Amino acid sequence: MSKKIRILGIAPYEGLKQLMEEYACQRKDLDFVSLLGSMEEGAALAKEYYSDFDIIISRANTADLIKKSVPIPVIDLGIGYYDILRCLKTAEATHTKFALLGHPSLTKAAQTLRSLLKAEFPVFSISDTATALHTLHTLSAQNYQTVICDTVAYEAARKAGLTPILLTSSAESLETAVNHALYLWEISQKSVVTLSMLKEALKTGFGDYLLLNENGTLLYSTLQGNFLQAIQIQLQKEVPSCLSKEKRSFFITAANKLYAVSSRFVDAAPKPYLIFCLTPSKLPVNHSKYGISILNREDTQNTLTTSICTTGNHAKKLRKDAKSMKKISPNLVLTGEYGTEEDCLAYLYYIESKLHNHPLYKINCDLLNEKNWNFLINSFHSPFTDNDNTIYISNLQKLSAEKQKWLLSVILDTNAHVRNRFIFSCCKEYKKPAPAVALEYANTLDCIVIPVAPLREQKTDLPSMCALYINTLNEAFGKQLIALDDDAICTLTEYDYPGNHAQLKRILKQAVLKTNSLYLSNSVIQEILVQERQLFPTRVDTASSSSIQLDCNLSLDEINHCVIQQVLKNCNGNQSVAARKLGISRTTLWRSLNRD
Repeated sequence: MSKKIRILGIAPYEGLKQLMEEYACQRKDLDFVSLLGSMEEGAALAKEYYSDFDIIISRANTADLIKKSVPIPVIDLGIGYYDILRCLKTAEATHTKFALLGHPSLTKAAQTLRSLLKAEFPVFSISDTATALHTLHTLSAQNYQTVICDTVAYEAARKAGLTPILLTSSAESLETAVNHALYLWEISQKSVVTLSMLKEALKTGFGDYLLLNENGTLLYSTLQGNFLQAIQIQLQKEVPSCLSKEKRSFFITAANKLYAVSSRFVDAAPKPYLIFCLTPSKLPVNHSKYGISILNREDTQNTLTTSICTTGNHAKKLRKDAKSMKKISPNLVLTGEYGTEEDCLAYLYYIESKLHNHPLYKINCDLLNEKNWNFLINSFHSPFTDNDNTIYISNLQKLSAEKQKWLLSVILDTNAHVRNRFIFSCCKEYKKPAPAVALEYANTLDCIVIPVAPLREQKTDLPSMCALYINTLNEAFGKQLIALDDDAICTLTEYDYPGNHAQLKRILKQAVLKTNSLYLSNSVIQEILVQERQLFPTRVDTASSSSIQLDCNLSLDEINHCVIQQVLKNCNGNQSVAARKLGISRTTLWRSLNRD
């Protein structure tokens, strides 16, 4: 060792102080100083002198009090089995009734010896003078004459009229404690050197670092001042999501600046901790307004919670399909009509992927300005230069043919589609095929094509979609609507929705704002749909597309029966609603359906 370890011995009784002094003379490699002080007196001495020493050695209750008073390691030299056995033999030689009192660590060893020796004497654990006095007076009243005890009860035993036998520590116990102290000191020195090296390494790296424990308490940081506090507050919110062995990447905002954060969980002894590396983001300040946004798993999960696309049988199938791709997380091309909310489907595939602990970059081609386009294509800090992220490029069809080719070339040249996961969405016209660019990207980048079903193909899920969105609107507008009435559901089911999910949400929002009752009525829905048909005069809704093809060779009764069957089908089998639409009673409807 390059220097002598400095040990302060605080002895609760004079004999131990002398033993420490004798031992110190034998160890020239140590700087060993001993002082006399029991309990509170010993703790006061430790508090006064600890700054000049590396480790303190004391005993039992005095050691416990010192541990609470000083920030340096405290070793309890304890009492060995031989020490206790020696005192037991001394007590037996008195031929009197005796008991043993002491620190819990001492009494535990005494109980073991009592069992081995098959001896019969009471053992009491005491940690303070008051407890000792009460126990001693009780023993005196029960005709006990001798007590084996440590320093806490020694003087009190004399006052109670009992003969005390002091549990003393041997030279062997002292040597064991010193060797333990040396071991701890060596370990601590290695830790200091390691921490020093870590600090220097962090200083030479890129970005700033913070080390937090599992509770979010700061262990180390290259940052300082108020800025450190602002960053720490942000990171404390992320600690629960980072407590895994997986690496995680995300973004935070502090002091009006965006920072990319990578976290790593270190499962180290004695306590695990988290390392956060912060790098200032080079994304344009106005990125969120002009086509580029950054989302975490939590952000996308919150969005999906209120989406009408996440309820019903169709949603269950989508989630199952997304989970089946989790291990490979392939590149995807989503194709659907306008308003089918490809974003939600992209978020679902992101959440269910193996990359969900890394950011999701969303790039909306319909909103990109030239500044942000140049950043994506030319900047060293573009998301395309990073690894293990999910990059979602929506509205691919909105780029010019030239930029579509340019973007594809950049992705291929940088191998970005191998280092990251790409999800593209490409919208198509109502009942028209997908744009050619969808096929080109799918074939060139080896993407799986996921068709997004229009709302008219999800009619069975329409009631649950409406219920979910009405609940969302209740929260937003302070309403207390329960649901749609049966006729309103039937009317909504008949409509073709050329604007798909976006159109349905717009219809429901308008209906909720117009309604002051507990249920959305059919009359309100019909009024809004008249407006929608005027907005989309070229669109063909379900009512016309499912018109009945009549055979003129049929009888009038047969034609009536066909009409009734079709109307009933359009009303999802609801006979009451169908009867009202036909202008007949439910009894007449039933008779028609059950005629021979």
